[in-house]
Amino acid sequence: MIDPILKNGYHCLLIDQRHYGESEGRFTGFGMLECHDLLKWIALVNDRFPNGKIVLYGISMGAATVMQASCLALPRSVVGIVEDCGFTSAREEFAAVLKKVAHLPSFPALNVLEIMSRLCLKLDIRSDSRDCVAAARVPMLFLHGDADAFIPVTMCRECYDACGSEKRIVIYEGAGHAQSHFRHPEQYEKDFFEFVADKFKVNCA
Repeated sequence: MIDPILKNGYHCLLIDQRHYGESEGRFTGFGMLECHDLLKWIALVNDRFPNGKIVLYGISMGAATVMQASCLALPRSVVGIVEDCGFTSAREEFAAVLKKVAHLPSFPALNVLEIMSRLCLKLDIRSDSRDCVAAARVPMLFLHGDADAFIPVTMCRECYDACGSEKRIVIYEGAGHAQSHFRHPEQYEKDFFEFVADKFKVNCA
């Protein structure tokens, strides 16, 4: 989506989340830590563009991050959030993967993982995106493919239902995980930029 974003006249700050790409970090926080990193990136953009407006956009783990950030004290420059194929919670996502990929029950593997995450990483994998978006005050766009075998589309619908702010949901037929834009490029970009253009009309003064 970088090229379409730039071609439509918007700036784009593309970041590597902790533990990925060129960013530091020994482990991922599944959005629970990264949402606080995101506040620092937002502050950086606000310093560079003090009169600018920001739409947060994340896919998969990035979607979890922007949903976890939706309930934080976001500055008024943030006028919208777009999440594409994010999960309800790391715990529920792990359970779904164990069942579908490994054909294993959640117990005891998930319970061990939960304990180890708390003790070693100081993370609560039960932290729920539904609780976060329920407290959101920024308009949100929820996107997902109905053929997603990694993060079930039901998770998107549950997050959408829980969202307490202005919201819209689009489910793309036949699209797998993070494949909605590739399967339906014209419709995806139409949905995305209609949302962004509308939110950029918001007066942030």
